[in-house]
Amino acid sequence: AGVCTEMAGEGHVSWPGVACIATGALFGHSSRAFKREGERLRNIPQYTDFRALERDLRAAASRARAGPTVRRQPTHAAGEIEIRAQPAPADDDDDAPFGMIVAITGAARSDTLVSCVHAKRPDGRTPERAVYVDAVTDQYLARQAVRSGEWIRDCVVVAAIAKEAPTWRLEDPAGVGVNMHRATSLGQASDAARAADWHLSLVHDEFESAGNSAAGSSLHSRIIANALDVNMGLNVLGLRHRERVLAPGARLTAVGEAFIAPNGGPVGVDGGDGAGEIRLRRPRRRRRRRKGAV
Repeated sequence: AGVCTEMAGEGHVSWPGVACIATGALFGHSSRAFKREGERLRNIPQYTDFRALERDLRAAASRARAGPTVRRQPTHAAGEIEIRAQPAPADDDDDAPFGMIVAITGAARSDTLVSCVHAKRPDGRTPERAVYVDAVTDQYLARQAVRSGEWIRDCVVVAAIAKEAPTWRLEDPAGVGVNMHRATSLGQASDAARAADWHLSLVHDEFESAGNSAAGSSLHSRIIANALDVNMGLNVLGLRHRERVLAPGARLTAVGEAFIAPNGGPVGVDGGDGAGEIRLRRPRRRRRRRKGAV
């Protein structure tokens, strides 16, 4: 901690000193907030056995229906320590099924994989298939500076495609699954895809030269490249195609609100509602109560 002093007359306010105090208070508040968040994350139950997750989830839901004052510790899995399940904070939807904040680890699986855009199987013709596909095409070009005449390299994204399996899950070693996504409309993205906080495997990275006909560049792309060279002072170098995927079997750890899907839920694009399955969703928002409310 630093000490801020300033020679001043009587009644003078030392604004640098005020700034030092305010900055210190801000850092102290942030430190306490991060510490509380870290403690909360460390106390979240972790599951690799999804049968144990289902057992604890049903037991916690039964206790929640019986009365909110009863608090017990559900067992996690045989041979492991007991941990306390954390009920999810309630939101404005009182009809939502009971949920529990958990962390799960399993292998990504789907019965409806999507095709890759660029990556091919060893035969060179059949596209690879994955749970999630992220394909990006960048155009590399060189533009000439007006004053110095120096050529500056630049890159712009000209195409971006994201595809996701309409239904996919995480499976434990016994084959028991927790549903991560069940789309009710075409193109609907999962919470995991919207968060984009995961590691995808690079399966394709290729540079296509703009002026090399032997490399497979089309006549149309070469005409556009020549027009840009002449009219705009841009030298198109080529296109870079990159593709990253969430491959079947890739292990993920997800943190969210686990719940058992009720009967009569929304029907997915696969024609089923998934009633009775365990699902993981983004935790619901905590309801703000008015002062004096019972």
